[in-house]
Amino acid sequence: MASERFYLTYQEILQGDFRPGDLNLLLIFQVNCPGCLLQAMPVAIKLWEHYRKRRVCVLGLSTAFEDFDLNTVDNTRILLKKGELVGETKNALAQAGQSVLPYKIPFSIAFDELRENEPVNLDDETEEYCQRLEGFDEAQPEQKRKIRQEVRGYLANKKYYAETFDGNCLKGTPSWIIFNKDYKLLYQAFGSKDFDSLRTIMESLLAP
Repeated sequence: MASERFYLTYQEILQGDFRPGDLNLLLIFQVNCPGCLLQAMPVAIKLWEHYRKRRVCVLGLSTAFEDFDLNTVDNTRILLKKGELVGETKNALAQAGQSVLPYKIPFSIAFDELRENEPVNLDDETEEYCQRLEGFDEAQPEQKRKIRQEVRGYLANKKYYAETFDGNCLKGTPSWIIFNKDYKLLYQAFGSKDFDSLRTIMESLLAP
């Protein structure tokens, strides 16, 4: 279990008061992320419903580490107010025969703080990023070279730096974060998670 401090900041609160409590479950998502809104968000809502009368605070943070024209604060605001989606998420929803999100997000949502990205040392930043990638150390030399080349191009053209997402070196979205009132990081995971597995973790943290 991680023990470092979780760094959380945002540029705007879009819904609710976004005040962390004694124990917090944070879902970090992007608007243009089908897995975030069609898989992860319903799980987060179910957890909010399960823990809303207990000392657990469920929060959401919309961020952007790619597709900066789609993963915006305005599109997040429209999502919350009208259930309208964009990009790949909209396409995925249309394939299911729906035009708007079939649920309302009931908990507090904020938007990550973005600033213009200015790489200081592209070689060092590329290597640091690669070391965070799962399986990179085990890759063959030629595969590592290709990965480094792709990562370098991504970082060189990355328009914005998302303070919470990039500051915590997250791997992607959806990301699940559990932290306490002192912002001590208690759990971190990337990708789809089911209700039961997350509930088991929460219960272990709630135990006396």
